[in-house]
Amino acid sequence: MSKLSVVGTHRPESALILGGGIAGLASALALRGQGLRITVVERDPEPPDVMPKDAFDAWSRPGVPQFRHTHFFLARLHAILRREHPELLAELAAAGVIPGSLDQLLPAKQAASLRARPGDADLVHIWGRRATLEYVLRRHLQRRGDVDFVHDTSVLGLQLTAANAQLRVGGAQLRGPRGQRSFQADLVVDALGVRSKSREWLNAGGAGLRMEREPSPCGYYCRHYKPVGALPEPPRRGTGASLDYLVFGMFFAEDDTFSIAITLSCSRVTISPGRSSRASSTCCGCGGRWTRVP
Repeated sequence: MSKLSVVGTHRPESALILGGGIAGLASALALRGQGLRITVVERDPEPPDVMPKDAFDAWSRPGVPQFRHTHFFLARLHAILRREHPELLAELAAAGVIPGSLDQLLPAKQAASLRARPGDADLVHIWGRRATLEYVLRRHLQRRGDVDFVHDTSVLGLQLTAANAQLRVGGAQLRGPRGQRSFQADLVVDALGVRSKSREWLNAGGAGLRMEREPSPCGYYCRHYKPVGALPEPPRRGTGASLDYLVFGMFFAEDDTFSIAITLSCSRVTISPGRSSRASSTCCGCGGRWTRVP
C-alpha cells in the first residue's frame, strides 16, 4: 500500500489491475495520485451496500477461499497507513478496525517490564476481520473517482507483443456478462493470487519464467465468535501457545467479535471440524462459524 512512483521514458496514462482482493486494492491505493486511470477487474460480484461490520456475513466472495479466515494485520500495514493514508486509517477506526498495543503481543514477564521508546508506534498491529478491512478499503477507493471496478469478469489472457527481444504486456483479454473483450492499458498488475495463469501466458509468448512451489505441511482451522449476553471481553494477552504438534491463538476484531485459530501438522494430527466446533462452543459459551483450509 506504500505509494509507488511510475518511472520510464513513456509516461503511462492507464493501469489495469487483475484481481480485486487485498493485493489488487492495495495496488490501486499505491498507484493513486499519479494521473492514472485505474481499472480493477474482479471475478466476484459487487459487494452489497451494508455497514462495514456486516460485510463478513453479507459479502459473497467465492473467489477468495480465505476471506473469512482469521487474519492478523502486522505493524508494517499500520505504519504505512498512518504515514501515507491517514484518512483511510481513520475510516478503518470508525468501522472498529483499531490498532493494538505492544504489550498485547508479549509474554507476561516481558510485558511487565515494557517501557515506551521512540519508534514504538511503528510496531503496533491492527485488530480486525479481513472482510471489514477489505470492504472499507474498497469503498475508500471507490469514493475517490479515479478507480473503476469491473465485476463478474474473468481474465482469459494477456495482450502480448514482442519486439527487439522484449515482451510487452499491453492489456488483457476479459470475459464478462456481455461476452469477451480486449482491454488495453499502459500498466498491467497481476493480483490474481495463486490461481493466476500469468506465468503460463507469459511463457507462451517466450518469457521463459520458472516457478518453484512448496506445499505447506500445516493445516489451519478457525472459528469466529460473538459473546452472547453480557459476557466480559476475553483478555487480549496471553491467549496463545505452542503445544509442539499444535499452535493456537485468539484474535480480536471489531463489533465485539474474536476468533480462535488452530494450526497443526497435517502429517501428525487430524481434527474433525464438527467435533471441534461443538467442543469450542461448549468451552467458550459463544455462537460462531467454522471456516477452514482443506
